[in-house]
Amino acid sequence: MIAITRTLPGPVAELDIEKNKPKGTYRVKPVAEQLKTDFFNKCYLCELKGSTSLNVEHLSPHRGKDKDLEFGWINLFWSCVHCNGTKGERFHPIIDCTAPGMKVLERLDFIFEPFPVSKVTINGLDDKAETANTVKLLTEIHNGSKAAPIRSMEAANLRDCILDVFNRFVRLVEQYEKAKHPDKKARFSQRIRHALKPDAPYTAIMACFVKHHPRLNAEFSDAINVL
Repeated sequence: MIAITRTLPGPVAELDIEKNKPKGTYRVKPVAEQLKTDFFNKCYLCELKGSTSLNVEHLSPHRGKDKDLEFGWINLFWSCVHCNGTKGERFHPIIDCTAPGMKVLERLDFIFEPFPVSKVTINGLDDKAETANTVKLLTEIHNGSKAAPIRSMEAANLRDCILDVFNRFVRLVEQYEKAKHPDKKARFSQRIRHALKPDAPYTAIMACFVKHHPRLNAEFSDAINVL
């Protein structure tokens, strides 16, 4: 999860039309297209990019009764099926990564452990209830739970995807650290910055890896301080 700048006012006219229909839907094309663009085609929770199983998700549950929540543009998020299914209505409230001025990585810390068994540890950096709920949700998304075997298998598949990206990122950092020639070092620096952009997969995990290493953090802090 990283900070996202939501387009405002967004497709509110289309949502208002659907809201006033007897059986309207918030899943209309303009809404889906704008969410896909705003969220860089990444799930806002796990940051899987280009999933073939997508949902328009509600930050705050509407429970089929609250039309303002169901059709409210600022309550709609781009999510993969795994994360939406894991979240359900059990985790509320959680961090709104699209809130003005939000810097998610000032509230959450991510640690990816590749071996001996891959694991993602998420730590809260403040004592707010929404932070604690987000930590619980993201922990279950990434590591699964004994109560949901299929979700745990999905989580293992997600970690495999993260592992591939993480390993390539670590090799890139190693090449950057070993580079002697200024031009070569600059090329590796640019590639690291590309991997830390909001549109890259699993940006939060890569950014926190950088944050945990003082020399790297000093070099790339401008890239990660906006997340």
